[in-house]
Amino acid sequence: MSGSASQAARFRGYLDKILLRPCEGAQLVEFALSFPLLLVMVIGVIDFGAAYNLKQKLNNAAREGVRFAINEPCADCSKTAPASTQAIENTIVNYLTNANIDVCGLTGTTSPSVGPGAYASWTFTSSNCAGTTAPFTIEIDRSITFLNSASITVCASKVLLTHPYPWTFGRIIGFLVPGATFTGPVISTDSTMQDLPGGGAC
Repeated sequence: MSGSASQAARFRGYLDKILLRPCEGAQLVEFALSFPLLLVMVIGVIDFGAAYNLKQKLNNAAREGVRFAINEPCADCSKTAPASTQAIENTIVNYLTNANIDVCGLTGTTSPSVGPGAYASWTFTSSNCAGTTAPFTIEIDRSITFLNSASITVCASKVLLTHPYPWTFGRIIGFLVPGATFTGPVISTDSTMQDLPGGGAC
């Protein structure tokens, strides 16, 4: 009996050595498998948070530009680069500069790339944005009209901003899915307000 007991004890000891071996290597494998997913999630949160912050600052800049536009006379709106329109563009550029947003080389004296065309509208464009080839555009339209509830024509001004964002997420997603790419959208916003007496094009 004692021989059988000792053999059983030796067998249990052998099983313990096999089944209860140290597992430090397994932890490294688990970390290697989970790290790309963790990295993509963290970068994604940071990236989309920064894009949302840019969106809010563009919203504010568009509203600042429109507030200025609805007070600004449009007697010179038939010109290619009217001083009144450049003043609106300068208001927007100054706001974004003070908010630490890349204005891609636009200044208060930049000439519009499009305008005025058939309507009192102009577009300012620059492709000198860091980290992206998409252009930054400021569109100013002084000829917006619509009917109010009393069927009276209302004149308004509109500012539309389109700003590229250098998405880091697109470079990181390949860690999780080899060969995958992500091309994030540009960030855009607009604001429209009714012209005040003496302001606007109509």
